[in-house]
Amino acid sequence: MLPHGRGYLLTLLPDKHEYSTLQLSFIYPYKQGAAVFKTILHATDMSENHFDLCRQSVDFAKSLGAEIYFLNVIETPTSLQLAQGLGFAELANPAKEDAQTVMSTIGDALNVPPSHLFVEVGSAYKHILAKISELNCDLVILGTHQQNLPSFLGSTAHAVVHHAPCAVLTIRTPKSE
Repeated sequence: MLPHGRGYLLTLLPDKHEYSTLQLSFIYPYKQGAAVFKTILHATDMSENHFDLCRQSVDFAKSLGAEIYFLNVIETPTSLQLAQGLGFAELANPAKEDAQTVMSTIGDALNVPPSHLFVEVGSAYKHILAKISELNCDLVILGTHQQNLPSFLGSTAHAVVHHAPCAVLTIRTPKSE
């Protein structure tokens, strides 16, 4: 396990989606013969290319013989979070139920058991960090959306990279045509 409070950034660059030629940039202690990653959490926002990113994560986990878990966090607007904190508002269940249905479909399609699929409501980075600790993850995988280097990490990914107690792997989404 990496020291608490240190973020380690890894980048997965699939070469034409051939997983035998994955190029990985590791900043992680490696011991010959030891399984580097045993428990992997993929946090998905279910954006446009989420299924392809989830598939890449499953393939990566299988290549390592690791357990894969998926987490989707439904982020509520700050004003709604404040109202919820004061007891004045509640998120409608249909949004969470819809997300659970999508997660179930992903799990079925990628052969991931239902016990490895999670949907939460609230702050994405807080739920990601909590799930990392709960599952004792060795690696968390996040998708990145922007293609330019200075802003390639969104605020959630940035927070996770800097506060995760494990290694962090980012997967770039394909460039839009």
